[in-house]
Amino acid sequence: MGEDARAIEGQIEDTRERMGDTVAALSYKADVPGRMKDSVSEKKDAVTGKLSSTMRRSWVRRATPQAGPRTGPGG
Repeated sequence: MGEDARAIEGQIEDTRERMGDTVAALSYKADVPGRMKDSVSEKKDAVTGKLSSTMRRSWVRRATPQAGPRTGPGG
């Protein structure tokens, strides 16, 4: 009898955990403004990162002297 009670308690705990996960997932799905804000923020960060990378490469190209033909002894 004691084992049955422990098994039932374990099942109840498992069910509570699953229900908690389900409620959290439904809450996230229902929070459309929050999800949109997250999506816009992620896209903004991606664009900012690409622009920053492009600007760094451009800056390095301008700051690095161009290698031209070398003239000197024997050349």
